[in-house]
Amino acid sequence: MFISKFPDLKSLQWRRSSQVVGSALLLGVLAATSGCQLLPKSQVAKAQSNRPGGNQGPPAVDAMVARTAQLQQGREYTGTTQAIREVAIRSQVEGQLLDLAVDIGDAVRQGQVIAQLDDNILTSDVTSAESELSARRAEIARLQTQVSEAQKQVRQAELQLRQARSDANRYRQLASQGAIAVQQAEQAETEARTAAEVLRSTIDQVNTRRQEIEIAEERLRSQRAVINQARQRRNYARVTSPVNGFVTAKTNEAGNFLQPGTEIVKVGDFSNVKVVVQVSDLDLRQIRQEQSAKVQFDAIPNQEFTGTVLRISPAANPTSRLSPVEIVVPNTSRRLGSGLLARVTFASTSTSKVIVPLSALRAGQPRNAGQQGGQAAQGGAPTGGDRTNAGAGTNAGNQPKQGKIFTVTGEGDQASVASRTVTLGQQLDGRVEILSGLRPGDRFIARSSGPLKDGDTVRLSILSEDANRRSKQAN
Repeated sequence: MFISKFPDLKSLQWRRSSQVVGSALLLGVLAATSGCQLLPKSQVAKAQSNRPGGNQGPPAVDAMVARTAQLQQGREYTGTTQAIREVAIRSQVEGQLLDLAVDIGDAVRQGQVIAQLDDNILTSDVTSAESELSARRAEIARLQTQVSEAQKQVRQAELQLRQARSDANRYRQLASQGAIAVQQAEQAETEARTAAEVLRSTIDQVNTRRQEIEIAEERLRSQRAVINQARQRRNYARVTSPVNGFVTAKTNEAGNFLQPGTEIVKVGDFSNVKVVVQVSDLDLRQIRQEQSAKVQFDAIPNQEFTGTVLRISPAANPTSRLSPVEIVVPNTSRRLGSGLLARVTFASTSTSKVIVPLSALRAGQPRNAGQQGGQAAQGGAPTGGDRTNAGAGTNAGNQPKQGKIFTVTGEGDQASVASRTVTLGQQLDGRVEILSGLRPGDRFIARSSGPLKDGDTVRLSILSEDANRRSKQAN
């Protein structure tokens, strides 16, 4: 009774499924025959626009900001750092090295005592020289005393001569009057002549003593020089640093006996460091003294230093044709030492120009135009990898090559493009120089999803540079 009263479950489910499928088929037929009348016209138009071949709206473009740069980056050279100057400190006198106060890596100041030699013999030399100086002074004092005594004798001889001459004159008159004998007058004349000879002899003695004093004073000055030399040699026993820097080498130890000229330590001045690179004769013509250079060190990553060309050697290696070029790098942070690997790139001496990608010359071309249209229509610009000098090449009439670039103005829905004719320069690695027609800060189309013409409205892609960045670059 139960089975006959209720229908079979499987049969019931099948009937329900058939009803649903039938309803769906009926709705589909109605939609196919009168769907256009059931949907709003705006939605129909939108659906048709999304079909292949329909209207896609404004083309999407990648906008970039024109900037000046160097088309060809400088070649990188490697070298090793050195101290701007390194001084070998040597012993200037002989003696035993009693103390060495510094070691490798120690910082030293100019005038700092770094070593002490035995100075006993040098001190004895100073004492002996000072004793000799005292003897020279005593000799001069003795000669000055003799000069004083001789000067007294001169004065006495002068008095005696005046008296003798007076007596001789008086006796001559008396003899002429017959008051005295002629012999007595002649004797007085003889005494006067004798007094004159004594005066001359005494004066000669004074001059001789004075000459002896001059000689003694010269010996005194020489002895003073000997003393200064002996004192200087004694001071050489205290070895001092002539520069500020760091000890880079130690070649002797305390206890060694040193001869004059024996090296003790080396001190390097690292206020600046020097990098020597080998440059080929072809690249050497592009380098000038005092030219700036970018220097990077593997030991100090993510930091760039600016150096200056200090010296260009005129002597090239005859085999390799390489010339040493010295670059000096300021070391204000004292982080640079000797022996570091340095990578040097010399700043270009050529003028920076506006650089754009080659794709900008083909932006807005139909995709089926290919590279031929991009080159022929845009002034014959070759492909990105070609290293042809586009600026040096000319068309008919010896005119510089020209191309067309689209610039963009406005933002959002108001963005539109305008074409410009530009003069092309050199090109390298997918980039080309713009000699005229595009200024730094102008925004141009680098790539486009479809063909463009003057006044077209475009959609800026998310890769486009915005107005804020453009204004910063222009400033």
